[in-house]
Amino acid sequence: MITYELIGSNGDHLYFDNQQYGILRDELSGISGLPCEAETISSPGQIGEIFTSIVVKPRTISLHVAVLGHGRAELEERRRRLIRALNPINGLSTFIWNLEDGSRMLIRCRPDSGFPNFEEGTAPDAMIWDAYLDLIADDPCYYAETEIVSPLRGFTGGWHLPLQFPMSFGGIGTVVSIQNPGDTPSPCTIELRGKLVEPVITNLTTGESIAVRRTIEVGEVLKVTTAFGNKRVTLIDVFGTETNAMHYVTISSRFFQIPPGTVRLRYTASEEGDTAIGYIRYVPRWLGQ
Repeated sequence: MITYELIGSNGDHLYFDNQQYGILRDELSGISGLPCEAETISSPGQIGEIFTSIVVKPRTISLHVAVLGHGRAELEERRRRLIRALNPINGLSTFIWNLEDGSRMLIRCRPDSGFPNFEEGTAPDAMIWDAYLDLIADDPCYYAETEIVSPLRGFTGGWHLPLQFPMSFGGIGTVVSIQNPGDTPSPCTIELRGKLVEPVITNLTTGESIAVRRTIEVGEVLKVTTAFGNKRVTLIDVFGTETNAMHYVTISSRFFQIPPGTVRLRYTASEEGDTAIGYIRYVPRWLGQ
């Protein structure tokens, strides 16, 4: 059964299961549709235009919400709860779409007009209070509920990470194959723990690589994040102090993302110690469902 949930910007978890809140599905829109604009170029006298790229716009999810209760007082309390959950001052909320196959799609969003628009004139003995709500997802992608964590190579010794599969090692110890079940490239975070001398992570599927010109000592962690608008490189020392390490990455490096399907990654280093560990984490995402 398809159901919906909302984790408010204040952390409150609301369920649209027709117990306290419901959604009129025939007035639900924007879940699967996606606004896009084609970018084209043309020259004087040219017949037609030349397609260059697609620009994906923010997603708008429009909801007709029913607040349910026994009498005006209970409806008012649940109305206030919904308003508090969506308060934009606290940041973004998370809308959750539970599919028939058991998967859960999460999308970060904010109310378009600040708060739901409730109908006026509810009677004292009413059992339902209608509201209309537009949720804006500036990032229009749906995200999986859990991230995938995969080692970058077959390190010896015991693993203590919450590894998830499917993944498989390549023919040599420094190449791994990982799977991205999404339909859109996913940003990733790479973590390298020393000792490692000048490590390089190469995405063999896209040809892009991230090279570090520094030795990561025992007890240090180098963390590389490739998300748009949040690209960063951080060095964490043995005391847990974080410092900007962007200057250790070569200018030819590319902060690659993980494309859909099977992706092959290669790890190399000039030298590594017995405690060296490296892994990559990413959350699959979808533009359509």
